[in-house]
Order: sequence, then structure tokens, then C-alpha cells
Amino acid sequence: MLRDLHRRHVATMVFEAIDVLLDREVRLEPRHLEAKLVLGRRGGYCFEQNTLFKCALEALGFEVDILIARSRWGRPLEDLRPRTHMALRVRLDELDWLCDVGSPRSILAEPVLMSDRAPQATAFEPVRLVSIDDELRLEAFTLGDWRPVYDLVPKAQLDVDLIAGNWFASTHPTSPFRQALIVSRQINGVRYALLENRWSVRRAGHPTEYRRLSAQQLADSLRADFDLPVEPAWSRVLAEAVARGDRLARV
Repeated sequence: MLRDLHRRHVATMVFEAIDVLLDREVRLEPRHLEAKLVLGRRGGYCFEQNTLFKCALEALGFEVDILIARSRWGRPLEDLRPRTHMALRVRLDELDWLCDVGSPRSILAEPVLMSDRAPQATAFEPVRLVSIDDELRLEAFTLGDWRPVYDLVPKAQLDVDLIAGNWFASTHPTSPFRQALIVSRQINGVRYALLENRWSVRRAGHPTEYRRLSAQQLADSLRADFDLPVEPAWSRVLAEAVARGDRLARV
């Protein structure tokens, strides 16, 4: 049941932080998350997605703890960033499972056993947990090598511990969500992603396809591939994403 709930959430709820680019406050109260992600058919980033998933699991009787992690994806290990990623530990049949429905690119598409250090299969790349001092490093096998995703503190956190990380992720100028349009979704064995105006799609067992999009094509993709209700206010964000993406493509 837990695995099915995790997969369904990832397929239904899109990873996105468009409100951050619009300078909108990101609120984590359950009623706000329900209004935005469920009734409003929007997505969210890790704090929103995993908080909502935690509420749903607890309502079903699961024992859930908040965990905090330091992102390692796409940067050298010596490039230290604050612990601003939220994940969950779910206790089931006396075993602890790592759940994370709010990771960019849907890297953790389903729960993984926290006591297992061997590679564990997912819908796409295998992942593994490696002990690093007092923490656990989640790694994904991609492009022929094991690559670090994040370093997880296995000690339970409190709801109030999320305030600083959520504030940093949504307002600090060095937050990746303040600097780029990042959207991802995994559904029916297909992983869609946007990084600025670079659209990509990957089907399990096949190479990733890439394409550069115009602002109008971005809006069309957000509707068709990500099932998001594109607002007129997003036009500025999409135009800026195209400008940044085109600059990077020329470098």
C-alpha cells in the first residue's frame, strides 16, 4: 500500500516552484497545501509535497517522521549547501522506509528500505543508501556511475524545524528555485522535466530526448505534459526562463 501511494503521488503531483519565481509566499499549513496542490491542481517542491504526503499517511494510520537532508545533486561534494531538502521516514511492519515525493526529477519514485545498503530498483535508475559518518547518502546510478543525490540526517525533525529551510528555499537569492524554472513529473513509465526552457522526456530503457522551447511552447508543455493550470501571471516567468536558457545554450 505504501509503495502504491508513493507512486500515485509522484504521478499526480508535479514538482515545481513557480510561486517562488513569482515572489509568492510558500505556506506549509495543511489547509493551504490542500487548497493549492489538491483543489488548485498545482505542484510544489519538497516541503510542500512531503508535508502533504505526511498528512495523508498519518490520516491512514502510518507512523511518519520528518527528515532533513543536504542536497548533493549536480555539484562537487566540497560545495556545501544548507540542509534544505525534506524527506520522510515511514515505519511499516517494524521496518523504516525512506519516502520522498518531492525530489526534483522524481529520483525517488518509490520508497526504499533504510536498513538496506545494496542497490534498490526503482522505475528508472537504481538507488542506494551509503553510510557517511552519522548520515545516509542517497545515490542514484545514472550515466554509468553512482551520483550523490543528498545526505540525510536520520534523526527525526519537528514541524517547526522546516520553517528555516522553507524560508531559505523560497526567498534566498542563492536558492536554485529563485534562479531557474524547474519542473518534473513521472507518470506511466515516462519522466518529463523542464530546466529553464530545456524540455526533456525519458522513457524507461530509452535515451533521454531534449528540446528547446519558446515561451508559448513552455506554456503548452506545462498544460499538456504536466497538467498544470497555466496562469496569465506566469508569462513573465516563462519569458525569463527562455532568456536564461538560451544564454546558457550559447555558452
